[in-house]
Amino acid sequence: MAVDKLRSLKKALLYSYQAAIAVLPNGNEFKCLINPDKNKPAYDNKIISIPYRDICLNAPMMGKTTQGEIDVDLKVGDVFMWK
Repeated sequence: MAVDKLRSLKKALLYSYQAAIAVLPNGNEFKCLINPDKNKPAYDNKIISIPYRDICLNAPMMGKTTQGEIDVDLKVGDVFMWK
């Protein structure tokens, strides 16, 4: 079931209108989903969905797609830029 959820997240990163690019403090760029928090409409809170391993968009390509995946290393409280 976890593999199916990861597969659907990666497809959403390609086709969703809420897909964005997150630039981490170390300079790596990854695709992510940024959704509004519907539980608190009075605030402009967003919820980020990002795989724990994905392809870095600004790194050189390495062979097959799965060979280029690296750890995202985004933790709670980390600050990132929304590109």
